[in-house]
Amino acid sequence: MITSFIEWGIGNLPLPEKIKVVKEAGFEAVSLHPFFSDREEEEGAVKAVIETGLNVTFHTANEASEVITEKIGGYIKTVKAFHENTGKVLCFSIDQYHSVEGGQKKLNTGVMKRVILDLVGEIAPLGIKAAVENGTCLTTREDFKALADHVGGNGFGMLLDLGHMNLKWLRGEMSVEDFIYSMPLEIFELHVHDNDGENDQHQLLGKGNLDLTAAVAALRRRKFDGVATFEMGCTQNAGSEWVESIKQSRQQFLDCWGCV
Repeated sequence: MITSFIEWGIGNLPLPEKIKVVKEAGFEAVSLHPFFSDREEEEGAVKAVIETGLNVTFHTANEASEVITEKIGGYIKTVKAFHENTGKVLCFSIDQYHSVEGGQKKLNTGVMKRVILDLVGEIAPLGIKAAVENGTCLTTREDFKALADHVGGNGFGMLLDLGHMNLKWLRGEMSVEDFIYSMPLEIFELHVHDNDGENDQHQLLGKGNLDLTAAVAALRRRKFDGVATFEMGCTQNAGSEWVESIKQSRQQFLDCWGCV
């Protein structure tokens, strides 16, 4: 298992500096978005990844389904170029893309199929995993099975967001362990963060009520050996005190992993 940290949780620093902070905090990978503010930022990120030796995962922002089909080609091109320059990209994950029908959000399976097939076809030959994250429109075992059936398998997996799973209105009546163990797709990456079970707060571990022991037990049963990306903080979080806090969350996770 590889531990990673999301770049947006490291305050208002230039991206190359964020990458260096992630390395200094003891993580083996950094998670980035597949878009950069300009060419200079992208080149700086490539250089920082090469210098630190960190692995990389990419994750898309939550965007409307009517625009993602126009953007996904550019995102894939960025990820492929980053991998060609570093050889370090492990996984590229996407959110669920929805349409609004009668005032309600509904998974747009047609868009999801096109995006997943494009992803798998372009990045799988490079050894990069393609994953779909659980969230508001893609939650239960049945949701993921229906999507897999619609796409026809094709080698994509799941990014399991433990914070989203902890929200009662997303997990339903299933226990944490049953929820994780029942998912029909292989889990390539985790998003690790805590909350109060009602709001998506992206807190440090121990600041909410996530049953980490149960989650780890299920992941161990599944023989998870992917990337555990810590997705916590905000743009204001920076400095040695924050770095120490995220190091403690990482250690708490690893201690739990070792004792279950």
